[in-house]
Amino acid sequence: MPATGYSCQTPEFLDGVRDRLRFDAAGRLEAHRDYGVDAAGESEVFVQNAELGTHGFFTPALGMAAYRDSWIARAMAGREIYPIERRIAFQEFTAPEVSQ
Repeated sequence: MPATGYSCQTPEFLDGVRDRLRFDAAGRLEAHRDYGVDAAGESEVFVQNAELGTHGFFTPALGMAAYRDSWIARAMAGREIYPIERRIAFQEFTAPEVSQ
């Protein structure tokens, strides 16, 4: 929990589909690169501004909405609808895999 006392809470309206969602060990929604959070990994359920634990501190930044929308549209359509910038800062919270 940040020093402000704020903590992310999963909204109660998601209780009916909770079994379809993927959560991390801390109970936060665990989003893939395309902002999908469905447990089956089928890119059926997406989030915006709820991926703080996986996508970093800029998650609530509304200025990133168009970028996020482009990834979601791509996942839903199976092809790139809107150009997605490839050279922006994206944080990964795991070490890269090293080939042996």
